[in-house]
Amino acid sequence: MTQGFIEAAQKVAVELRPLDNEYDSAKAIENARWVIKQRVDFAIECQRHAKIAPVLAEMFAKARIPALAIDIPQPGALFFGVNNYSTGLMLGEAAGSFVLNEWAGRLDQVLVLEAFAPGIHLHARITGCLDGLPRTVAASGALRVGRRDGRGTEEDRYHAAQKFPAKPILVCAC
Repeated sequence: MTQGFIEAAQKVAVELRPLDNEYDSAKAIENARWVIKQRVDFAIECQRHAKIAPVLAEMFAKARIPALAIDIPQPGALFFGVNNYSTGLMLGEAAGSFVLNEWAGRLDQVLVLEAFAPGIHLHARITGCLDGLPRTVAASGALRVGRRDGRGTEEDRYHAAQKFPAKPILVCAC
């Protein structure tokens, strides 16, 4: 995503100063302070911690810097993101098609790997996925849903899934 912003900024001769929040809320706040000190004209914020979105919003509002929030809504900022529930519905239906084609429709268990830092916005995607599955495939009996903390990284999700006892399982992650 950053590379796309860099290329777009170059095309319209806009100076862009990309910073990396490193998926860390303290780093996001530190970067916001730096951006404010630079007296930029506009801030683009893409970070994964819903709990600090209002903090960043307040910082930019006090500095009178308009902002664009990507993926995690931020009060007062323009928002660029998807309808997470609708996206989840599509994912659930696609996963159900996979189960029909590859597992002969047999689905007993779903493992949900959650990430709590992004907040309710990305959890809407999980809800949509779980709602979309039954539209395509019926579980034999009651569908069991196990939930684990995937912490939002590929490595943590992998380890959480490896520790899950049931196989095969369908994995939904946010």
